Amino acid sequence: ADAGLKPDLILTMGGGARDQASIARRLGIRVVDLPYPQTIPDIEASVSRVAAELGQPARAKAIIGQIERLRRTTPRGALDPMWLGGGGRSLPATGLAAEWMRLAGLRQRQLRGDRVTLEQLLVSPPQVLLRSDYRAGEYSGEQRWLNHPLAQRTRAGKTLATDGRRWTCMGPSLVPEMARLRRELAR
Repeated sequence: ADAGLKPDLILTMGGGARDQASIARRLGIRVVDLPYPQTIPDIEASVSRVAAELGQPARAKAIIGQIERLRRTTPRGALDPMWLGGGGRSLPATGLAAEWMRLAGLRQRQLRGDRVTLEQLLVSPPQVLLRSDYRAGEYSGEQRWLNHPLAQRTRAGKTLATDGRRWTCMGPSLVPEMARLRRELAR
């Protein structure tokens, strides 16, 4: 945190300099250390905690309400997707990302090492290919992988771009993304 900005609250998930929290406290700055979320209920707890710290519990209630609506209306019969990022990176079939995907009606395929190979795209394409657009405009080896002809011409039933930045944090910003994915899949 930048002490020059004179914050009165710092939200952290650990990490950073070892004495950062003690320095902040000596400067009279409250430090709230949020646990790294492993589940959607963990995210809901963090949203509630942050909203309480900011004196805005109604905002947490609204976000948690949106998540609950997604839960109540989760499509039956999950589709078989592969989440695909640069270099063939994917997401685990269990855990927080998989929970979010289930809210969109998707059940992430188990992939060895959480990676998609060009051969898998050719031989066993998914019903839905979720292609991360994170850093899509930048030139890198990872993005070049996505331009391989096999990656470009996968026979996936449907290919959808998804905002990879939201998947990096896996927080409440995925709520509108799950709603958008549902709409796209319903077309």
